[in-house]
Amino acid sequence: ACHRPMLRRVVSLVASGPVAPLIRAQLPAVGTVARRGFKTMLPINMCPQPPVVNKPREMTDQDILDFIEEFKKIDVKTLLEDKEVDEDGNEIAQKEVKPMPVAQIPRVDGDGRAYSTGRRKTASARVWVQFRGAGAGGEMTVNGKPPVEYFFESIEYRWTLLQPFVLTDQLRTYDVVANVSGGGKKAQAHAIRLGISRALQAFDVEPHGGQTRAILKEVGFLTRDHRRVERKKTGKHKARKSFPWVKR
Repeated sequence: ACHRPMLRRVVSLVASGPVAPLIRAQLPAVGTVARRGFKTMLPINMCPQPPVVNKPREMTDQDILDFIEEFKKIDVKTLLEDKEVDEDGNEIAQKEVKPMPVAQIPRVDGDGRAYSTGRRKTASARVWVQFRGAGAGGEMTVNGKPPVEYFFESIEYRWTLLQPFVLTDQLRTYDVVANVSGGGKKAQAHAIRLGISRALQAFDVEPHGGQTRAILKEVGFLTRDHRRVERKKTGKHKARKSFPWVKR
């Protein structure tokens, strides 16, 4: 029914247009034949049909009985234990959750020393810290030399070694022996500082009420610095620096 106005308009144009004699010569009459031809040419979705709405089926007594039978198959214990099961009721094997690693705090040996290691870039330090008492310690050697001689280049490196003791208010309380190798002087100083900070956890004494670890952890002295020099790339001057651009 929706095609009739359009067919009438097309037929009238064809019948009154300049091609009307040609069409009359080819067709017996512009009427039923033309309408049938145009109907086959028109797209199907020109007159869209209203969408079919599926009405929900009413639940019967048999549906309720089927639901009860399926409900009886559920294991209540499995639901209470919060375990995952498949469609057949078989328990799904869960992946084992590994516990978080606990920080390993150095221990004090029989000589009253705590041993630890520290690293920074390619520098590696082995550190021994020994408790002497307030005002009775303070001696420090690096590769058999005092810090003033070993780190003579800058006072910054010597200050780096004292930072853990200054923050915990324990200057001149411990003796430190450090052996360090690899890297530059700055990397070695940071490696020794990490080793000292880790070793101080073994004592964790006053005056901060056993909060030495919390203080050092808050400022990041117990965290290994993993930053390293980025490797050079092919076609680059360095890791990221490019060569000067030349037009010709």
